[in-house]
Amino acid sequence: RRAGRGVVLTRRKRDAIWPVFEEYRAQLASRKLKEVDDAYRDAAALLSKDAGNTESTYSAIVVDETQDFGPQALRLLRAMIPARANDLFFVGDGHQRIYNRNRAAMSRCGIEIRGRSRKLYLNYRTTEEIRRQAVSLLEGCEIDDLDEGQDDNRRYKSLSHGAPPLVVTEPTLEAAMNRALDLVGEWAGAGSPATTTCVVAPTRAIRDNAEKVFRSKGISTHVVEANKKDTSDTSIIRFSTMHRAKGLEFDQVLVLTPDRFLGPPAETADERRLLYVAIT
Repeated sequence: RRAGRGVVLTRRKRDAIWPVFEEYRAQLASRKLKEVDDAYRDAAALLSKDAGNTESTYSAIVVDETQDFGPQALRLLRAMIPARANDLFFVGDGHQRIYNRNRAAMSRCGIEIRGRSRKLYLNYRTTEEIRRQAVSLLEGCEIDDLDEGQDDNRRYKSLSHGAPPLVVTEPTLEAAMNRALDLVGEWAGAGSPATTTCVVAPTRAIRDNAEKVFRSKGISTHVVEANKKDTSDTSIIRFSTMHRAKGLEFDQVLVLTPDRFLGPPAETADERRLLYVAIT
């Protein structure tokens, strides 16, 4: 089944590409390597084989960011603990699916959530003005409910309010960098209390370019990386990719966005979801 994979393959095409995958797997096996999903699958198979002989180490499993888990990862979680009351607890949001294009239906992975799930409609993190701006990007994009159904944006709302986001269009990346410098300078000169500021970019190349421009103007900078300790100095401007910014929070955020992210919704759904995450 290729439901949710985005690319339709005829039987003829499958027959044509299968030898490539066989050779690829043979090359991996010869080097004692596995794709991550294959490792998940093999681990789940081992657990299922021993399920009747050993007790699970876990009394319950709590899973966050469920939308980023593929089917093999979900099947592994199911195999880690026997099905019983209050065994698995999942939290996820299809609006924020940015890592895994292969949508996984939880019921097809042995996880039955129908009639047991709840939607949370109150947003405590983002202002209503920012939420509306972000949600408008997803109009026309399919948002799944993590179990082969469709979600929508109705009924969701934020409890806090603030200034509407400023949207600026510039003809070139260089012009956008200069405008970013001006905006951050305006924020710094506004006399507001100490705040954290982050410039968010879609790629490492654009992020590093922006950081270099700011540093060349004598501004203290810090690149947010998974293996680097963050700084508590609010005078330092942080720089991050959109993927790395996921789950982080800053007082002031400036997002650099290429025009291609705002193409037809059906063609740019992945980019729009990534931008949604960056804005929120």
